[in-house]
Amino acid sequence: MADREPGFDAIVLAGGRGLRMLDADGTHDTDGTHDTDGTRDADHAHHVDHVEHVRERDKVALHIGELSLLDRALSAVADAATTVVVGPRRPTARRPVSRSSADMIWTREDPPGSGPASAIVHALTLVSRPLVVVIAGDMPFAGTAIPRLLAAIGNHDAAMLVDGDGRRQPLIAAYAAAALRARGDGHDWANRSVRALVEALDVVDVAAAPNEALDCDTPDDLARARAVAMALGPRDDGWPAAAATTQEAAARPQSRRTPRSRQGR
Repeated sequence: MADREPGFDAIVLAGGRGLRMLDADGTHDTDGTHDTDGTRDADHAHHVDHVEHVRERDKVALHIGELSLLDRALSAVADAATTVVVGPRRPTARRPVSRSSADMIWTREDPPGSGPASAIVHALTLVSRPLVVVIAGDMPFAGTAIPRLLAAIGNHDAAMLVDGDGRRQPLIAAYAAAALRARGDGHDWANRSVRALVEALDVVDVAAAPNEALDCDTPDDLARARAVAMALGPRDDGWPAAAATTQEAAARPQSRRTPRSRQGR
């Protein structure tokens, strides 16, 4: 198989309504109604729909240290040729919300709120590089994993971060765009699991370093992330030092296909 051309595109998942984040005052700091694997928390959604005092907020606008969760995700893929942000258009530190640019595209899944699998399949129509990095907007320390994912993918279909419990994280991964498109084309992915979208892919596992797989789904997660950022101090500015090596990793000649990794641990 021929080597892939260097460089990568990125998909940042930044949509969804928030149902699990409670502010200190008892109202909701919002997240999507879909869990990390793209399944809907229906019981919780039903409960929240009947609580009149719930105040929905935009979770990816919440700050960890000096930057919002969204800006941290954008910083993690700063070297992407094109970044597609799936979610409502928002101000960011990377670029004013009023400015359009060929290297940063805002879009919504169809229909809006139909989940991350639908968002990924839609965003794939807007990228052109052979490699695409997918990152959830609620993973504040995932940026340092991206160079390792790009270096590991070789001729596999995907390189996926694996958390400390041995679970693959399909929303922090590098993918062969053609393989992911082939899985998505011709199917309706609304409200379906991301794990279903990627289950047949040839995946190589990349072990997560501490906190890289931390996602902010609950108030406890948010508090933990803020504590980690505070402990890191000047070393945590939301623009990971490892991002400087991302282009080098993406430009590295891709290795020949290696044996298929285990599909679970």
